[in-house]
Amino acid sequence: VVLRLVDEGAFELDGEVGLIEGGVTVRQLLNHTSGLPHGVELDELLAPYRENLVHRPEWTPREMLAVIESRPRLSAPGEGWFYSGSNYVVLGLLVEETTGASLSEELRRRIFDPLGLADTELPELSSTPAGLARGYLPADNPVLPGPGPGPVDVSEVEPFGWGGGGMVSSARDVARFLQALLGGELLLPAMSAE
Repeated sequence: VVLRLVDEGAFELDGEVGLIEGGVTVRQLLNHTSGLPHGVELDELLAPYRENLVHRPEWTPREMLAVIESRPRLSAPGEGWFYSGSNYVVLGLLVEETTGASLSEELRRRIFDPLGLADTELPELSSTPAGLARGYLPADNPVLPGPGPGPVDVSEVEPFGWGGGGMVSSARDVARFLQALLGGELLLPAMSAE
């Protein structure tokens, strides 16, 4: 959606994002060179899950942005690479600010419906769709350690959800999306090359 908005001239790939301070560009958010901290580095987002693995966060995307901005950068923008789900929170807010619609609506209108992705959605932050595959971490993991030798079911853990990793889909829909993305259905050739 972000790259399609760039194609439409809504903002520039190398333009600074006004939602955050420090001269971060859209490109730096997309390629993880923004220097923003990653969600698992933000203990206040994970602490409630250590008490209750099915905790439902009450964070709004704007509140997530405030937490992200309150933390020191991992590097100056463009000077280091580090995967950060925080980038997607900022990009989701940029989509909403630019279009005046919710991120979920824009995904549905621009991607899901045109491609027939009936099993794909961006659920509300407070809900988990039924029928999802379960996810596990070893009991000795440092993020959410478990009480015993068995794996820890972390299926409900999604501190950044929303634009930072909350979308759900089926294997069929993911295959269709990749076919459309890599086959040139979603982006013009120049943006696809980016």
